[in-house]
Amino acid sequence: VVLILIAGGGGCGIKIDPIPCSAKEIGQLGPVSYSDDIRVLMENNCKVCHSSNRVGLERYGAPEASNFDTYEQTRAQGAQVVARTIAETMPPLGPSLSRQKRCLLQAWGEQEHPP
Repeated sequence: VVLILIAGGGGCGIKIDPIPCSAKEIGQLGPVSYSDDIRVLMENNCKVCHSSNRVGLERYGAPEASNFDTYEQTRAQGAQVVARTIAETMPPLGPSLSRQKRCLLQAWGEQEHPP
């Protein structure tokens, strides 16, 4: 018996190398800021695990010191946040962020994480 697996990004848990957002996609977003764009994205997608209000199993494996409750906390981990979401290794459970959200995070990083 020969088993052939084709990884196309479905729900099989296998991820192929993602393609970062293009300069054109980033340019179409214009200025991106934490207060206008990233804060809500983090609240709706990341703080389910990465919040100081969550402890133990409620964090679903997120390190205790990795919290995104404030701009300062998010900014301090900004490069890692951007890299992990573009690589689609975050979030590790459930669906990846949409391309639009990944592009927003990438733009925020490229614009040096404005408040």
